[in-house]
Amino acid sequence: MIISGESSRIAEMINSMGIEVRNLLKAAVEIAYFSRGSIQYEQVLQMTPLERDISVEFINKRLELAAKMPFPVF
Repeated sequence: MIISGESSRIAEMINSMGIEVRNLLKAAVEIAYFSRGSIQYEQVLQMTPLERDISVEFINKRLELAAKMPFPVF
């Protein structure tokens, strides 16, 4: 538990959670941006972690395929 933990371990845990929050918000912005308005930012934040991961994988795959086309459309 946090109450009985060492201060350095608690600080490490808080920093780790801060990084996770930043990564979550970054993924939410990317999904909302690349969905071209079909998914709102607030809706992305309500997705489960698995749904966000699948969405990011799909977007990355589509971007890779589009980059290989002679006239890519982003």
